[in-house]
Amino acid sequence: MLLKLFIEACTFSEKINCIEWCKMKRNNRKYLCAALAGLTLILLTGCGTDTGSASSGAYNAYLTQRAELQNTVTASGTVEGSDAFSITSDLLTKVTKLNVSVGSAVKAGDILCEFDQSDFQRQIDTLTQEMELTNSRMQAEHGAHLRDLSLAQNQKEISLRIAQREIDEAVSKRDYARGRYQQLGARKQELESQIASLNGEIAAAEDASAQMLSLERAEKELATVSADYTQIESSLVSYDNAVVNAEDKYSRIELECDYAIEAAYDAVNADAYQKDTASQLKMDELQNKLKECTVVAPRDGIITSLSVKEGSIPTTDSIMTIADDSSLVINATVYENDILKVFEGQNCEISMIANAGKNYDGKILSVVKIRDDKSTDSAMYSVRISIDNSDDAVIIGMSTQINIITERKSDIIAVPYEAIGSDENGSEYVFVGVKESDGTYTAKRRSVESGMETSYLSEISGDVEAGEKVLFPTEGLADGDKIIIKDVFSADSFGN
Repeated sequence: MLLKLFIEACTFSEKINCIEWCKMKRNNRKYLCAALAGLTLILLTGCGTDTGSASSGAYNAYLTQRAELQNTVTASGTVEGSDAFSITSDLLTKVTKLNVSVGSAVKAGDILCEFDQSDFQRQIDTLTQEMELTNSRMQAEHGAHLRDLSLAQNQKEISLRIAQREIDEAVSKRDYARGRYQQLGARKQELESQIASLNGEIAAAEDASAQMLSLERAEKELATVSADYTQIESSLVSYDNAVVNAEDKYSRIELECDYAIEAAYDAVNADAYQKDTASQLKMDELQNKLKECTVVAPRDGIITSLSVKEGSIPTTDSIMTIADDSSLVINATVYENDILKVFEGQNCEISMIANAGKNYDGKILSVVKIRDDKSTDSAMYSVRISIDNSDDAVIIGMSTQINIITERKSDIIAVPYEAIGSDENGSEYVFVGVKESDGTYTAKRRSVESGMETSYLSEISGDVEAGEKVLFPTEGLADGDKIIIKDVFSADSFGN
């Protein structure tokens, strides 16, 4: 309680210095106990209180209880949106309308500002006229290519029809010649047989005048038939060749027509690629610039910074920043001598400078183990902290104080540092004030082992139970001494 009163009487910076000094000295109880004993004497003397002394048997006592012990690292920071989004623009034209200011709440799709778009619109109009003329010319060329394709297809149909007629005529002549050749051959054989028969009859007949007349007619006809037969036989090859030539001509015409049609198709298909690509790319660029002249909010949030005003031309790419105020975090800084104690996931106790009476819970989201360029006197490092139970009283930009819990134990017994002694063997002990039947107290030595330490208290384990009075300081005390207990302190008197 005495130490707490002293701390509360200090300025904020003096409190921090006192706590840090205690932390540095807590592993050397000789210094710490002497400092606390001296501090107690000063406070009591200053208050007009009779301090007593170890030699007179008057001691302070600490009432043990099972409680939670924790170590913390202090940090300070500013409330921010969990996700800040920078609105950028590379337009080098004037802002004609600005609809927001710093602190404005916006919804996704809201128009934030508008740039002068007249120059872009003029370029679009001019380019549109040029592209329309080019498109008309390309359409005319495409129409001509389609006509060429249709002509080539028609030409193929006509040419193949004529070639097919030539094939049909050659086949007809060949087939007729073959038929006539077969007829003449049959008649030739028939006449030769008839002449042989007549010669036999003439040789056997006494009067063969009739047979002689028939023989004469048959021989004349055979001569004529044989001549025709020989003539047709010699021309059969030419008829066959005429058919082959007609078929070859058909194939050649078909190939030539197909080539012409394919060339026409190629011209038509090429029209699809004969686009004014350069003009279209320029048009797309101008359309995008025109669209960028109207700047809309990509998400809900609040405007936290603004670098343009109406009539101005942006001098930086970032023209404003939108922060997501639906989920808030703290961007805090930690001193260099504490940064190695801080890790992601550690719990935090948060208070707002503007509303110090209410505490909030949080966790370490990230630790940036690179020195903050903004730190000057002492090296500082940035940490990002969630606010788990944020409410309407937490506003972007608020200053905060944070206790980062680096170590915590529950259901343990802890006592002030000056209540723990050690003998020449390094064994640790405390003295417990045991009340006798006559109302006096006797100091009883108990063996303990110290554990976790905070700025003021140290965990102990051993032969000490909750509810016992542990005496401090230990200087001058011996097991069995009769003592007087002046004041009884509790964990609330010291804090953690």
